[in-house]
Amino acid sequence: MRVRSIALTMVLALLGSSFLALSAGFIYRPHYFIVFYPVVGILAAVGVKAAIQLIGRFSRSQALAAVPVLVFVLAFASALYADRKIYFLDSPDTAARTIYGDVPFPQAETIGRFIHENSSGGQRVGVLGSEPEILFYAHRISATGYIYTYPLMENQIYAPQMKAEFAHEIEAAKPEFLVSVMITGSWYGSGEFDPTLLSWVDSYINKDYALVGIADGGNHDEYRWGPDALSYHPRRPTVILVFRRRS
Repeated sequence: MRVRSIALTMVLALLGSSFLALSAGFIYRPHYFIVFYPVVGILAAVGVKAAIQLIGRFSRSQALAAVPVLVFVLAFASALYADRKIYFLDSPDTAARTIYGDVPFPQAETIGRFIHENSSGGQRVGVLGSEPEILFYAHRISATGYIYTYPLMENQIYAPQMKAEFAHEIEAAKPEFLVSVMITGSWYGSGEFDPTLLSWVDSYINKDYALVGIADGGNHDEYRWGPDALSYHPRRPTVILVFRRRS
């Protein structure tokens, strides 16, 4: 009985901790709920076991006691079958498109590899947008501590200061590469749009950087590097531009 009480306390503690982790910042984006998955899995197992024990109080039939397990297996199999295309048939890039839409996860790997192959480990990279995965693939350090631009674009009292710090950090670091993510979802998803920061981005790029790459995403990704990038006409405005600092 004591062991059961301790186990229950631990599960409840995990549930509470998961809720606190989810509620940091009081912003409840769908993918934040992933922190609930471990405790939900434990609670599912607890529910199945409790149902088996409840049936055992009224019947000694092993077949009847197996019903909760069967219900769980059928529910799990149904969910797996519903998304079978993503789990078993689609390529990673296609699955990313299906789940995340125009979020540039597929392009990030190719861009990161290009930067990694064309820079040294000590050189910084500035990502203009909310795509820190590019830095991960490039194995390079960010030119700014603001690896997400969402809070800079929201209508909140610290936004002007954060914009100024963002710009100052990049100018001070003089990154070898700048990656301009021209995708709305990478800049702002809510709040009032303030074009001030994007005006600085255009001015800074035009002054010190040259275009060396274009990632044109969609159902069929197109990439252009070096001189080919200068003559390429994107199929749509939502592209990622890669700039290199002029000598």
